[in-house]
Amino acid sequence: MMPLEPGEKQKHFLLTITTPSCAYCLPAGPEGVVEIKAAAPVKFTYQPIVITGTMNVLKDDPMGLYYRLDAANVVTP
Repeated sequence: MMPLEPGEKQKHFLLTITTPSCAYCLPAGPEGVVEIKAAAPVKFTYQPIVITGTMNVLKDDPMGLYYRLDAANVVTP
């Protein structure tokens, strides 16, 4: 989980295949990053999380991302 806003809970963040090591760099290429727009705030964690929502393939995104999950919710085990 890579926050895009300050705070303990996030509604807009990036989910990546690897843990970020630099606050200014993506930890993977665009195929390894999904932009998340959560329905409810999600508590920040470095642990793996499972999220459901509506997957969208982005065309010409200004951030260079390929995928976005809208109306996302964390699946609790």
